[in-house]
Order: sequence, then structure tokens, then C-alpha cells
Amino acid sequence: MFLRIRISCLLTLCCMLGCNNEPRRYGVGGTVTFKDAPIKFGSINFRSADGSTGAAQIVDGKYDIPAGAGLTLGNYQVAIEYPDPKIPMPMSDELPGEIRPMREMLPKKYNSASELNVEIKAQAKNETGFDLK
Repeated sequence: MFLRIRISCLLTLCCMLGCNNEPRRYGVGGTVTFKDAPIKFGSINFRSADGSTGAAQIVDGKYDIPAGAGLTLGNYQVAIEYPDPKIPMPMSDELPGEIRPMREMLPKKYNSASELNVEIKAQAKNETGFDLK
């Protein structure tokens, strides 16, 4: 009888650990260049038709979203932003909510009216590079 209880408890524990209703997430990373030069600093955003999203900073032409915060399987629209590096970043002594003008370096077809798409597949790491012209 004691053996049956132990086996039952073990099976219940295994089911609890193995039963996860969350869809599996996959890491995404790659490079982003504009006119054959790496984007020094920017952001990349992924949005699926069902509203799933993911984002990362681009630093020295590279971005990385680890699997823990990654994307689920499917097709995503991609928006890339590259603010003009000549406009200084906000200073720490500025008032909260103060808006500074930002000049976007990329054409709208790469961000607000994005034509970029990518498919996330069932593999450990989805390497996706963007060579923007």
C-alpha cells in the first residue's frame, strides 16, 4: 500500500512538472545593418497577427532575445528603429516627461510602415539578419 502511494505521488509530481500550458518560446538573434554598416544603437520589435510580441535593443549591429523571453512559433512583422546618433540622449537632470525630438534614420518601410517579416521556427536559435538599404 505504501508503495502505491509513493508511486501515485511520484506520477502526480511528474505530471505537474511536465504539464505546462505555456507555448514554447525560441531564442532569436542576429545582425542589423543599414547601408552596409552595423546599426550602432536602436531597437527591434516583433509582432504576430495574434498579438504576441518580443523586442530587443540593437547594439553595434547585433540583437539577442534569449529563449526565456523569446518568441513563439509563427510569422511576425518586424519594426526596426534607429534614432539619429547625432541627437544627444536625454540628460538625467531633465524633467520627467520632457519630450526631445527624435529623428529616425531608417525609412518608414522598416518601422512605422514595416514591410519586414520573419518566421520563427522550431529550432533552438532563430538567426535572423536584416541588411537594410
